[in-house]
Amino acid sequence: ARLPRLGGSADFAALPGDRPVYLYGASRGGRILQLELARWGNLVLAGFLDGLRTGEAWGLPVTPPEPVAETLRGATVIISSQYVSEIARRLSPLGIADPYNAYPFITRQLRAGEP
Repeated sequence: ARLPRLGGSADFAALPGDRPVYLYGASRGGRILQLELARWGNLVLAGFLDGLRTGEAWGLPVTPPEPVAETLRGATVIISSQYVSEIARRLSPLGIADPYNAYPFITRQLRAGEP
């Protein structure tokens, strides 16, 4: 299934502001999205998800999605990695069927020379 995409800054305005946001991917793409989310006062970044690492990134927790699956079902999950299909397949059995694909936004920012 085609995931909802975030391609430009205006797309972030349409995100629901009544739930926490988790970014799947705690590397450069995650940092780009963290900086963009900070521009929107109604969006609260709760942490990062990652399949390979745990700990902390840019002041927020990093965890695999499985231990926090119940929390994620009531959150906005945004994929901040080029491995969109693989990540979506990992999230689907956890009940997260429609994460946002922010890779188009990330690639646009990288081409423009953003962080």
